[in-house]
Amino acid sequence: EALDRAYNRLQVNKSVNKAHRIVTSNRAVSDVCGEAEFNVFVGENVLTTGSSLMDNQNKDAYEIKRVQTVTLDSISELAHCNLVKIDAEGAEHLVLKGGEEFFKANTPDIIMEILQSANLEHLIEFFKNTEYKFYSINDQTGEIVQLDSLVSGKNMNQLNTLISLKPLEEVKELL
Repeated sequence: EALDRAYNRLQVNKSVNKAHRIVTSNRAVSDVCGEAEFNVFVGENVLTTGSSLMDNQNKDAYEIKRVQTVTLDSISELAHCNLVKIDAEGAEHLVLKGGEEFFKANTPDIIMEILQSANLEHLIEFFKNTEYKFYSINDQTGEIVQLDSLVSGKNMNQLNTLISLKPLEEVKELL
Protein backbone atom coordinates (compact mmCIF):
# COMPACT_ATOMS: atom_id res chain seq x y z
CA GLU A 1 0.00 0.00 0.00
CA ALA A 2 1.81 3.09 -1.26
CA LEU A 3 -0.46 5.69 0.34
CA ASP A 4 0.82 6.34 3.87
CA ARG A 5 -2.54 6.84 5.59
CA ALA A 6 -4.00 3.71 3.96
CA TYR A 7 -0.88 1.72 4.89
CA ASN A 8 -1.10 2.91 8.50
CA ARG A 9 -4.75 1.83 8.66
CA LEU A 10 -3.79 -1.53 7.15
CA GLN A 11 -1.20 -2.00 9.91
CA VAL A 12 -3.81 -1.24 12.59
CA ASN A 13 -6.24 -3.74 11.03
CA LYS A 14 -3.50 -6.36 10.80
CA SER A 15 -2.60 -5.88 14.48
CA VAL A 16 -6.17 -5.78 15.81
CA ASN A 17 -7.03 -8.95 13.90
CA LYS A 18 -3.79 -10.68 14.93
CA ALA A 19 -3.12 -11.37 11.25
CA HIS A 20 0.62 -11.78 11.73
CA ARG A 21 1.13 -13.96 8.66
CA ILE A 22 -0.06 -11.20 6.31
CA VAL A 23 2.84 -9.53 4.50
CA THR A 24 2.38 -5.79 3.94
CA SER A 25 4.56 -3.17 2.31
CA ASN A 26 4.47 0.63 2.26
CA ARG A 27 5.33 0.58 -1.44
CA ALA A 28 3.41 0.24 -4.67
CA VAL A 29 3.52 -3.24 -6.17
CA SER A 30 4.29 -2.99 -9.87
CA ASP A 31 6.30 -4.59 -12.66
CA VAL A 32 9.64 -3.00 -11.66
CA CYS A 33 11.51 -2.16 -8.48
CA GLY A 34 12.34 1.52 -8.21
CA GLU A 35 10.22 4.66 -8.11
CA ALA A 36 7.07 5.81 -9.87
CA GLU A 37 4.51 8.59 -9.83
CA PHE A 38 1.47 7.73 -7.73
CA ASN A 39 -1.77 9.61 -8.44
CA VAL A 40 -3.79 10.48 -5.34
CA PHE A 41 -7.35 11.11 -6.51
CA VAL A 42 -10.18 13.07 -4.94
CA GLY A 43 -13.76 13.69 -5.83
CA GLU A 44 -17.31 13.39 -4.60
CA ASN A 45 -17.46 9.62 -5.18
CA VAL A 46 -13.75 8.83 -4.87
CA LEU A 47 -11.91 7.35 -1.89
CA THR A 48 -8.24 8.24 -1.54
CA THR A 49 -7.64 4.49 -1.32
CA GLY A 50 -8.65 4.48 -5.00
CA SER A 51 -5.37 6.19 -5.84
CA SER A 52 -3.15 4.46 -8.35
CA LEU A 53 0.00 4.23 -10.43
CA MET A 54 -2.32 4.59 -13.41
CA ASP A 55 -3.49 7.95 -14.71
CA ASN A 56 -7.27 7.95 -14.59
CA GLN A 57 -8.92 10.33 -17.04
CA ASN A 58 -12.19 10.29 -15.07
CA LYS A 59 -10.66 11.60 -11.85
CA ASP A 60 -8.57 14.61 -10.92
CA ALA A 61 -5.31 13.94 -9.11
CA TYR A 62 -4.90 16.43 -6.29
CA GLU A 63 -1.44 15.14 -5.53
CA ILE A 64 1.19 13.23 -7.46
CA LYS A 65 3.61 11.48 -5.12
CA ARG A 66 6.89 9.76 -5.87
CA VAL A 67 6.67 6.30 -4.30
CA GLN A 68 8.90 3.28 -4.04
CA THR A 69 7.84 0.33 -6.19
CA VAL A 70 8.46 -3.36 -5.64
CA THR A 71 7.63 -6.52 -7.58
CA LEU A 72 6.08 -9.65 -6.10
CA ASP A 73 9.08 -11.57 -7.47
CA SER A 74 11.39 -9.43 -5.28
CA ILE A 75 9.61 -9.97 -1.94
CA SER A 76 11.33 -12.91 -0.24
CA GLU A 77 8.69 -13.11 2.55
CA LEU A 78 6.23 -14.42 -0.06
CA ALA A 79 8.12 -17.68 -0.60
CA HIS A 80 5.20 -19.81 0.62
CA CYS A 81 2.19 -17.64 -0.08
CA ASN A 82 -1.18 -19.23 -0.86
CA LEU A 83 -3.44 -16.15 -1.13
CA VAL A 84 -2.89 -12.76 -2.76
CA LYS A 85 -5.28 -9.79 -2.74
CA ILE A 86 -4.70 -7.44 -5.67
CA ASP A 87 -6.46 -4.09 -5.55
CA ALA A 88 -4.30 -1.84 -7.70
CA GLU A 89 -6.93 0.47 -9.21
CA GLY A 90 -6.25 -0.40 -12.85
CA ALA A 91 -2.59 -1.44 -12.44
CA GLU A 92 -3.34 -5.13 -11.79
CA HIS A 93 -1.60 -6.13 -15.01
CA LEU A 94 1.62 -4.53 -13.71
CA VAL A 95 1.36 -6.47 -10.43
CA LEU A 96 0.95 -9.74 -12.35
CA LYS A 97 3.83 -8.95 -14.72
CA GLY A 98 6.13 -8.25 -11.77
CA GLY A 99 5.12 -11.54 -10.17
CA GLU A 100 5.42 -14.03 -13.01
CA GLU A 101 7.94 -16.24 -11.19
CA PHE A 102 6.10 -15.87 -7.89
CA PHE A 103 2.80 -17.04 -9.42
CA LYS A 104 4.47 -19.99 -11.19
CA ALA A 105 6.20 -21.11 -7.99
CA ASN A 106 3.27 -20.64 -5.59
CA THR A 107 0.07 -20.87 -7.69
CA PRO A 108 -1.80 -18.96 -4.97
CA ASP A 109 -5.47 -18.16 -4.93
CA ILE A 110 -5.93 -14.54 -6.01
CA ILE A 111 -8.67 -12.14 -5.04
CA MET A 112 -8.51 -9.32 -7.56
CA GLU A 113 -10.60 -6.20 -7.81
CA ILE A 114 -11.23 -5.62 -11.52
CA LEU A 115 -12.55 -2.15 -12.28
CA GLN A 116 -13.87 -0.91 -15.61
CA SER A 117 -10.50 0.87 -16.04
CA ALA A 118 -8.52 -2.40 -15.71
CA ASN A 119 -6.36 -3.53 -18.60
CA LEU A 120 -8.54 -6.58 -19.15
CA GLU A 121 -6.68 -7.69 -22.29
CA HIS A 122 -3.40 -8.03 -20.36
CA LEU A 123 -5.11 -9.75 -17.43
CA ILE A 124 -6.70 -12.34 -19.73
CA GLU A 125 -3.39 -12.88 -21.53
CA PHE A 126 -1.56 -13.48 -18.23
CA PHE A 127 -3.86 -16.37 -17.30
CA LYS A 128 -4.27 -17.70 -20.86
CA ASN A 129 -2.14 -20.84 -20.58
CA THR A 130 -2.81 -21.63 -16.94
CA GLU A 131 -5.28 -23.90 -15.17
CA TYR A 132 -6.72 -21.00 -13.16
CA LYS A 133 -10.51 -20.69 -12.96
CA PHE A 134 -12.39 -17.42 -12.47
CA TYR A 135 -15.16 -16.79 -9.96
CA SER A 136 -17.26 -13.66 -9.54
CA ILE A 137 -17.85 -12.79 -5.88
CA ASN A 138 -20.93 -10.78 -4.96
CA ASP A 139 -19.82 -8.87 -1.85
CA GLN A 140 -23.41 -8.13 -0.85
CA THR A 141 -24.95 -11.60 -1.14
CA GLY A 142 -21.86 -13.81 -0.87
CA GLU A 143 -22.84 -15.57 -4.10
CA ILE A 144 -19.98 -17.10 -6.08
CA VAL A 145 -20.39 -17.82 -9.79
CA GLN A 146 -17.84 -19.42 -12.09
CA LEU A 147 -16.95 -17.31 -15.14
CA ASP A 148 -15.70 -18.39 -18.56
CA SER A 149 -13.21 -15.53 -18.62
CA LEU A 150 -12.16 -12.51 -16.62
CA VAL A 151 -14.56 -9.57 -16.75
CA SER A 152 -14.57 -6.17 -15.13
CA GLY A 153 -16.98 -5.59 -12.26
CA LYS A 154 -20.55 -4.76 -13.17
CA ASN A 155 -21.26 -2.77 -10.01
CA MET A 156 -19.77 -1.97 -6.59
CA ASN A 157 -20.87 -5.34 -5.20
CA GLN A 158 -19.19 -7.36 -7.95
CA LEU A 159 -15.72 -5.89 -8.32
CA ASN A 160 -13.87 -8.81 -6.73
CA THR A 161 -12.94 -11.90 -8.69
CA LEU A 162 -11.47 -15.03 -7.16
CA ILE A 163 -8.87 -16.64 -9.40
CA SER A 164 -8.09 -20.16 -8.24
CA LEU A 165 -7.04 -23.63 -9.32
CA LYS A 166 -9.79 -25.02 -7.09
CA PRO A 167 -13.12 -26.25 -8.52
CA LEU A 168 -16.31 -24.33 -7.67
CA GLU A 169 -17.45 -26.82 -5.02
CA GLU A 170 -14.20 -26.46 -3.07
CA VAL A 171 -14.26 -22.65 -3.41
CA LYS A 172 -17.79 -22.54 -1.98
CA GLU A 173 -16.70 -24.64 1.00
CA LEU A 174 -13.83 -22.25 1.71
CA LEU A 175 -15.93 -19.13 1.59
